[in-house]
Amino acid sequence: RYAYSQSGMQNNLNAFFESSNKKSFNPGNKVGLSGQYGNFNAEGSYNLDTKSPNFKVGVGIPFNRFR
Repeated sequence: RYAYSQSGMQNNLNAFFESSNKKSFNPGNKVGLSGQYGNFNAEGSYNLDTKSPNFKVGVGIPFNRFR
């Protein structure tokens, strides 16, 4: 994975290119963006071989804050 990132205090933005072989779990060449804002994160990518988009959204729970 080749990535460029721009970071702040609790947020960041990454642009990436990912290449994998045909036997991997998610084969193909992908380009995309991923980012984080506080506890929320998201990723959007496009598979150049299958010509299909992929989106992921998540929430991180900081367990060490409950101590």
